Amino acid sequence: MATAKIQILSDGPMRGTSFQLPNESYTIGRTDSCDIAIPDSTISGHHCTLFRTEEGVYMLRDEGSTNGSSLNGEPIEAGQEVVLKHGDIFQLGGIEIMFDTGEFAQHTATHTSSHLINLENTGTGEIQRDTMKNMAGSTTTKRAVQLRENKGQNGIWYGVIALLALAALAVAGMVFMKMFQ
Repeated sequence: MATAKIQILSDGPMRGTSFQLPNESYTIGRTDSCDIAIPDSTISGHHCTLFRTEEGVYMLRDEGSTNGSSLNGEPIEAGQEVVLKHGDIFQLGGIEIMFDTGEFAQHTATHTSSHLINLENTGTGEIQRDTMKNMAGSTTTKRAVQLRENKGQNGIWYGVIALLALAALAVAGMVFMKMFQ
């Protein structure tokens, strides 16, 4: 059986950090006494518990945290236990974390054939920006770099702005002259 893990998705010093889950139960929180300590002010000292049932199902329980927990955008009430499935994203305070059963990695490690996935006519459409919160910073950075590097286009925009400013000054001058005639 593959070992499940969680991976921190949110920006910050722990982004990309993953924790293997070979044991049956883990406390997650801000304090060092937790099994998985995430030093973030939006996470409670003992925020939640992640555990595996006898059937091998992983569950998450909010332990009455101050800033709450959610699973795939749906709030988790204090004391409520929710089932975690491969690819689920849960949020503890302001930190997003992805649950990975590890089964996909085990499957791909034992099979070397390639598969073609056809996404045409799936109805998936475009993904809205607010659903991709973790990518906003890198996308904005790339766009800013592209704008800085395209100096020819920037020069045209500066020219257009300068012409508009001169036109505005000319109109203001004519209005000013009409007022004092």
